[in-house]
Amino acid sequence: MLILDAKPNDLYGDGQLALTKDLGDDEFLRKFNIQGEENFLLRKSDWRPVDNELLAWSQINNPRNIDIYPNTHPILDVFRLMRVADKPPQLQFVSEGGWQSLRGAFTVREYHLTITVGADNARAAARRYRIRPIGDDVVVEPLANRKKKWWLSATGG
Repeated sequence: MLILDAKPNDLYGDGQLALTKDLGDDEFLRKFNIQGEENFLLRKSDWRPVDNELLAWSQINNPRNIDIYPNTHPILDVFRLMRVADKPPQLQFVSEGGWQSLRGAFTVREYHLTITVGADNARAAARRYRIRPIGDDVVVEPLANRKKKWWLSATGG
């Protein structure tokens, strides 16, 4: 699950969206399993907060659920930085539908996000991160998780 501190004015409009077909790279389209044009779930006209939104695992067809075996480290897709000629650079966040169905295309600025991964046989783990631009790229930095006050966890709050 993803929580992102984005605002409505962070979203790009329809005419500004960078699409993978604009890259002219068929290998890139196959890598991200793109068939046709991407669908953007969030648009300026129908904004809603990105709060506990589902993500996709980086496997064939980007499934929402996978089996994780001991001592393995599967990759979770969260976002990509898209640079296409004649369009502004943007961070595109994946949805549970994979790269064919994007959460949205956001301006490149600093964002804070929380990613929570759960399992049928274990407690969910949440981690906080900061995405920030550096030069022509972005970096992802882990942030210290806030400790829950002991009296809240004892009372179920």
